[in-house]
Amino acid sequence: TEKIGCGHTYLNPLNLEENIPALYMPKKVLPFCFAVINRKFIITHNLSTDTTLKKGTEITKINGITASQIIDSLLQVSRADGKNAIGKKLRNMELVPEQVNKYNLTDIFLPLFFKSIKEDFVIETKSFENKTALSKVGGVTTAQRGSIYKKRFGIVPKGENSLKVQMLNDSTCYFKIGTFSFFG
Repeated sequence: TEKIGCGHTYLNPLNLEENIPALYMPKKVLPFCFAVINRKFIITHNLSTDTTLKKGTEITKINGITASQIIDSLLQVSRADGKNAIGKKLRNMELVPEQVNKYNLTDIFLPLFFKSIKEDFVIETKSFENKTALSKVGGVTTAQRGSIYKKRFGIVPKGENSLKVQMLNDSTCYFKIGTFSFFG
């Protein structure tokens, strides 16, 4: 499918008969929302019990495997349209709030590429201050991840609920965009 350059033509592991995904989907997943910025995993929402993991913390290793190794592996199964779509392929790895109740590319393929990554995670991180730390965090189900997100951050805005426009005075307008995402 890579040769034809069409991101819509791919083997979708979620597009199978209902009982099949249960055979290979991970039982537990990472308890974070994260972005991939400059080929680095950056925590955007910590859903683990480790309160030291702040927004903006870089995940440098998971169970001893470098983020670079993980990203290079996941790029093999990430999809995008065209031949030069590295940005889209990297974004496919991210876990955004709209996806907390679902499996994303990283959830699905991380344990398939790396057998040592199962239900508990030893996370090596680097803070803004360049301090490294090790954290052991338990994996969560996708339903638990969604529930934790809702308790800590509220309901994920969807569609028209994510947009707010309000005139504050004659010369100032408050314009809020909750998401540019199209996930349902």
